[in-house]
Order: sequence, then C-alpha cells, then structure tokens
Amino acid sequence: MAKYFFSSYFLDVDERRLLRDNEELRLRGKLFDTLRVLVENAGKLVRKDAFMESVWPDSVVEDNNLDYCISQLRKLFHPEKYIETVPRHGYRFVAEVTSPKPQGQSIELEPAVQRPDAPDQQIGFIEAVPRVGYRFPGKVESAGKAPISAVVLGDGLKRQEIRYCMTSDQARLAYASIGNGVTG
Repeated sequence: MAKYFFSSYFLDVDERRLLRDNEELRLRGKLFDTLRVLVENAGKLVRKDAFMESVWPDSVVEDNNLDYCISQLRKLFHPEKYIETVPRHGYRFVAEVTSPKPQGQSIELEPAVQRPDAPDQQIGFIEAVPRVGYRFPGKVESAGKAPISAVVLGDGLKRQEIRYCMTSDQARLAYASIGNGVTG
C-alpha cells in the first residue's frame, strides 16, 4: 500500500493514480513510473541508471526518454519546482513527501470451516430500520451449510464471522456475526 502526499497531490502507487486537490490527473505508464521512482526516493539523488533499471527494466532506451518524462512532469507541476536536476548525475524530488500511517491493529483474513454442530444458515430479505438496525421482514428459508470467512486478529481470537448465501430469488447475501458468539 504505497501512498504518498506532497503539497496538494496524492500519489497512490498501487492504484496508479495521481490526484491534485481530489481531481485525478491521467499519466501515461512511463511518466507515472518516473514520478513513482522520484517520490519513493524523495530528497535523495536518483541516478539516471537507477531510472533506467526501474522504469525501463527490459528495454534499451536513450537518456532523452528520461529527459522527456522529467520535462512532462515539470510541466504538470508548474509553477512549483519539485524536481531538481543534478547535472550529469540524475534528479532529486525536493517536495516534502509524507505517507499515511496505518491505524489500528492489522488483521489476517483466513478461511474458516463451518462447525459441524452449527445450525443451517438462514436466508431472507434484510430491511433497514432507521435508528434501530436491520431485520428480516419476510419468510426465512434454510440454505444449508455455506462457506464462512472469519477475521482473525493476531491474538488468534475470532472477532467477526461472515457468511454468504443466496435468497430464493437468486440474490447473493452476506451477513456477519461479531464477537465470539457467547451470550451472557
């Protein structure tokens, strides 16, 4: 999950998106890759051969391809001067770059197996009830045993169980139970 902020820009490497003030700016492949290398190495000199290995790994290209990408990025960021040239060596991205910090505890998703003593799942239509939650207003039918997914925290305790089933009119339905299932 490589995401970077600089000035009014947001660069999402995984989604290959660049946003300026929440408006998407379209970048061609090599232009995006050039920006990615600069931003990932913000404040550091990125040598031309490092660009060639990262942006054009399986190609033999001339320096003017890199020069063109840098020129296009400078036009995009004008009047700001985020890219510094280090003559005969490479380029440096000089804007202050920050990355969002992950919040909360990380979780691992792993498949779970239906317990043999678990009752058949129930399916039906869910209706939202304002300020109350959700309820099943109509007929509920047995769906048999269906696959379950569980969210398991690092301590090994199951916190959420998500079940998937299908209604009689073939609509897919997912519902979750939260906690360890023990009621007081």
